Amino acid sequence: MPALFAVGWLLPRLDRFHAAHPSIELRLRSSHHQPEPGTEGIDAAFRHGRAGWGDAICAYLFNDALLPVCSPSYAPPRLPPLAGHTLLAAETAPDAWPEWCAAAGAAGEPSGRLLFGDEGLVIQAAQNGLGVALVDRHLAEEQLGVGRLVAATGLPPLVRGTAWYLVAPATSVADPLLASLTRWLLAEADGPML
Repeated sequence: MPALFAVGWLLPRLDRFHAAHPSIELRLRSSHHQPEPGTEGIDAAFRHGRAGWGDAICAYLFNDALLPVCSPSYAPPRLPPLAGHTLLAAETAPDAWPEWCAAAGAAGEPSGRLLFGDEGLVIQAAQNGLGVALVDRHLAEEQLGVGRLVAATGLPPLVRGTAWYLVAPATSVADPLLASLTRWLLAEADGPML
């Protein structure tokens, strides 16, 4: 699973899974590549995108919702405009800021840009006060909830049509342990933000 998904969304909830299912032992792995469920000892995987990965079963969890965030110490008056702000971006999501700017009608040239290898580094850079990051609010909800990050705009998050899914092989449909995990994930995904 992507590390940011694990750290930003799954791990803050995992104690509730263990409380509800103490006999189920999970083995979680983080990976930069997309492992194929049903191979390499992997029963299921979390994926981001648009469903349709072969004949795999895709359990929809939630849409990504891009929100500009920053540390409270950096907090701009409100975006847009972008003029005067440093934009933090991930190499893994090069089109995120242009998409948000087009949807929000953001004008002005930012004072600078910092590019990072992944979204986890972007969130950390925002917490460190280096600029404004555009992140999936679900994956930064813990930092937003405790005030390490604040919304840099009053605009609603940008929902782009991509989502997070639990993906499993079609042959696992009768697995009771995977069914328990899937039900719990769906309930958590439908619940309130942390």
